[in-house]
Amino acid sequence: MKVDGRLVNDSKGKADILNQHFQSVFTQTSVTSVNMTSPFPSVPMMPPIKVTVPGVLKLLKGLHPIKACGLADISPRLLHELSEQIATPLTTIF
Repeated sequence: MKVDGRLVNDSKGKADILNQHFQSVFTQTSVTSVNMTSPFPSVPMMPPIKVTVPGVLKLLKGLHPIKACGLADISPRLLHELSEQIATPLTTIF
């Protein structure tokens, strides 16, 4: 790598040259000057999600027992069959 007519071979020298170059092309922005307002002011805020026992129970009962397991590797058949027993604990967790 050549800079100002001299050849730079060592790793530290090359790193310093690249560092100087990138500092010259990128601007430094102060965190205090960053606009923290929403980029979508016309979009309303989403209301809090309410998780209820009847809602969880309905979803568990709606699972198809012959479908494949999800990411948690829990059988939908097991969730469907135990829906009455696990609806309340799942509601508490979420």
